[in-house]
Amino acid sequence: MIMHHPINGTRIVGTFLDINVSLSLHREYAMPTRICVELLRLKTPVYEEPESTWYCDEVDLTKDYESEISRHLERLNKRVELKVSGEYHFTISLYDVEDTLLEKYVSIFHSGPSPKCLDKLKQRSNPITTLTEYNRNEYTSLAGGTTQLFMSPLCAEEYASFMPSEGLHTLPTHSAFRGSFGVDFTSMEFGHGDLMMINFVLVRYPTIKHIVELGTFAGITSFHWGIAAGLRGGELHSFDIVDNRIEAVKGLWALNQKHMKFFLADVNANPMDKQMQQSSAAADLLFVDADSRTRMEQAVRSGSLMSEGSVIIVHDFPGRYSVFEWVKTLANIGFAYNYHDIATGSNVVSSVGIFERKASVLDSISAVCLTTFRHHAQNECVSAIASGNAVQ
Repeated sequence: MIMHHPINGTRIVGTFLDINVSLSLHREYAMPTRICVELLRLKTPVYEEPESTWYCDEVDLTKDYESEISRHLERLNKRVELKVSGEYHFTISLYDVEDTLLEKYVSIFHSGPSPKCLDKLKQRSNPITTLTEYNRNEYTSLAGGTTQLFMSPLCAEEYASFMPSEGLHTLPTHSAFRGSFGVDFTSMEFGHGDLMMINFVLVRYPTIKHIVELGTFAGITSFHWGIAAGLRGGELHSFDIVDNRIEAVKGLWALNQKHMKFFLADVNANPMDKQMQQSSAAADLLFVDADSRTRMEQAVRSGSLMSEGSVIIVHDFPGRYSVFEWVKTLANIGFAYNYHDIATGSNVVSSVGIFERKASVLDSISAVCLTTFRHHAQNECVSAIASGNAVQ
């Protein structure tokens, strides 16, 4: 067996591993009848539990042996996404008909930024940085997370020579290329694909004026919403339980106070904060980006107060819920899920979910079945969502 890639002791800088293995047994006449493959990611500072993906395939000796081996190698030699930076062990084991181990190959490699890039990131200094308990670990550890650190502009030499298709990975929320106005990537967890979808929605719905943002955090994404609202003669009302905006950000908010307003409020409070209740009722667009554990509840509570034609955008979608759970839950307060194919397309790579308020619950369910689930029978789709059963 010859392991062309990954080679033991190497570092994978990008997000993808292209496996390349050929079979050349050392033992003459040995015929493997079972091939087992495992990709193990060891624990990291962020993910304390290791993660393993594995499978075993039987070789059908009743078929042409060479063709069978080629078929197994074709399944094995593919591109795998490495979502977490850390140490990986890639293992291939070959067994004979008596389950005797014929050969085993283990390649130990690392995924993540090079030491040079990591050093640059550790030494970085950015005046537009917000540090809280929420993001402090990501800012300081810089290891073992899902953020594509090598995509930071500080490490441009590590991705400048990548193929154009690889460059699309600058767009997602989990890329260190993310953010606006030159802020540190830990202070604005909003990808360029997300910004593209903000603009898409604002162009698609020109009557949007009044915007509510749940989850201000550093207050940077708020500038996009606030300027858009101001240009349209409306207002942004942004809510968070703590004011995490640094002084420079507060200063710019103050210059735009006519159309950008910040309110201290617990988005999970029951009963709902009165100002948040009034703002939600008047909102043309609701942006849900607060407590990740309760985003569906936030969308339902504020969305129930909104009018026909209004829009809800949920960040880090679908998060802890399935897409169908979102579709079903919001359809039952009159919001139809839409633009899935656009938001998740390879030229956008956004992590937002977009919903539009229809005239009735039935209209919202019908709209979903004509768009997101358009490949399914209309009557069956409507019945499934109305009853809470997943669309097959």
